[in-house]
Amino acid sequence: MFDVFYSSLSCVFLICIGVLVFLKKMDPIILILYFLLSLITFLLYRQDKIKAKNDEWRTPENTLHFFSLIGGWPGALIAQRRLRHKSRKQSFLVVFYITVVLNISAISFYCYSGSIFINYDLVLHKFNRLSHEISKKYHNKPNQKQKGPVYSWTNKEGKTVYSNVGFPSGETYRDGKIEWK
Repeated sequence: MFDVFYSSLSCVFLICIGVLVFLKKMDPIILILYFLLSLITFLLYRQDKIKAKNDEWRTPENTLHFFSLIGGWPGALIAQRRLRHKSRKQSFLVVFYITVVLNISAISFYCYSGSIFINYDLVLHKFNRLSHEISKKYHNKPNQKQKGPVYSWTNKEGKTVYSNVGFPSGETYRDGKIEWK
């Protein structure tokens, strides 16, 4: 009976996160992260159970608690009940339930604060800026280690452009256009 209750609790939590995403009260990435972290945590518990049966080096409890804290607790709760692993050791369970309360508190604070988890426009701006800086750093001057000739010309803006790829015979570059002779 308790196994069904705890498994249902995990599923109800994930469904609630899904509803919040559907109502656009929460970023969809959070639901994806909860599912991924729950799956990873479940697999960590499964691996630890197998290692315990084979008397091998096991996954540290701190690792299991860390994944529970950052959002994998639904998977951990299901693993504890379905796999019968780490479900009796009281010291482990006390810390586990503290991680669950902390995680739920953090996600509740996030929901009620109205903050944006990931500002996609800011991420795209930073990515475009970084790619522009990299492009400017590596593509505006010839590669010193390049084998073969480096061709250069002046574009419409008056900047010297370098290329390590030559034009086929009969082709020239003038005024921003490729011309044939």
